[in-house]
Amino acid sequence: MIYINFKCAPKWDSTNNMQYGGAYINCWINVDKHPEAESFARKIIDEEGWIVEGVEESYPITLEDYSDNHSPEGMQSIKDAIKNGSSFTFHTFPNSEMSGGVA
Repeated sequence: MIYINFKCAPKWDSTNNMQYGGAYINCWINVDKHPEAESFARKIIDEEGWIVEGVEESYPITLEDYSDNHSPEGMQSIKDAIKNGSSFTFHTFPNSEMSGGVA
């Protein structure tokens, strides 16, 4: 399992652009190789109307890595990825005059 956290901006022509200034997107991808996980995650993020600005964190992770000091939401996300192959959590932040979508 690979965990990746991306910083993203909404695509200019996306409905996300009207609502959000950006997002941090947590991805749990149930594969062993990082390039495969990142490629898959970027494809889904693109399809959801976002542009990746950068990778904030990326590392292999196992269910055993999740202990009492992880959130229940994180634990559920990794369990969902084990069951379904992937899990994504979008942490959006508001649009402001200084932010906006990327063309």
